[in-house]
Amino acid sequence: MSEIGRRHFLYGAAAVAAGVMGTGCTPEDLTKSSDSGGVPVVAIDAQRRSFKVSPHMTGVNGAKWYDDAYGMWDSKLNRPAPGIVGKIRKSGIGMIRYPGGTSSNLFNWKGAIGPQADRTRQVEGQKGEPVDSRFGPDEYMAFIRETGATPEIMAPFANSTPQEIADWVAYMNAPQGTKWGDLRARNGHPEPYRVRYWEIGNELHGAKQRYWMSADDDKAMRQYAFGGTQRQKRQRVGTP
Repeated sequence: MSEIGRRHFLYGAAAVAAGVMGTGCTPEDLTKSSDSGGVPVVAIDAQRRSFKVSPHMTGVNGAKWYDDAYGMWDSKLNRPAPGIVGKIRKSGIGMIRYPGGTSSNLFNWKGAIGPQADRTRQVEGQKGEPVDSRFGPDEYMAFIRETGATPEIMAPFANSTPQEIADWVAYMNAPQGTKWGDLRARNGHPEPYRVRYWEIGNELHGAKQRYWMSADDDKAMRQYAFGGTQRQKRQRVGTP
C-alpha cells in the first residue's frame, strides 16, 4: 500500500471506529494544500447519516437491581421513575441489562417475584451484603415497556443450576397453561415477555467471580453443569 493510500485508510478507519461519518480525508484534501505536515483530520458531517447503528450497540448495564436500581424504579408508586424514563428515551438507549454485573452474581430471581411482602432478601455479589428484592423481573419488564428498550438478562452462574435458569426463561416467555406462564399471570402479567437475549454469568474470565467454582475453565463448567463442593472458611452464614 502506498503512503497516501495507507494514510487515507487509517484516517477513515479511525473515523468509523469513533462512530462518526468518516471521510477518510487528509488535511491536504480539505485545504487543497500540502502544508499541513500530515496531521490527521477526522471530518464530521452532523447532517449526514452514512449507516444505521443497531440499537443493541447503544445498550447500558443496569449495574444493580436493589435500592430501586439507581432510582429507575419508584417503589412508593410502584412504577418506573418518569424522569429516568424520559432521559433514557431522549438518549436513544437501545438495550438495558438486568439484574446487573458483579453485584448480581448471586441474584435469586425466584425471591424477587410476586407480592413485595413475600419476597426474600438477596446477597449482593460483590461485598456479600444483604439487599432488597423490590426491583424484580416484572418491575424490570415494566421499565422496559416504558423506555422502549430491548431487554437483556444476565443469568447468574455461581449459585444457580441450569434448571433454575430454564425456569426463569419459562417464567418470562412461556404462555399461559404452563406452570411458569400461569405463575406470571397470577403476578399480573398474562402475556409472555418474549425476552430473547440472555447471557450466562458476568465476566466469567475473572476467577474471583466464580466463587466456589474452580479457576480452571473446564472444571468450572463441569461444576456448573453437574454440581460440586468446596470447603469454606470464615464465611458469613445466614438465611434469605
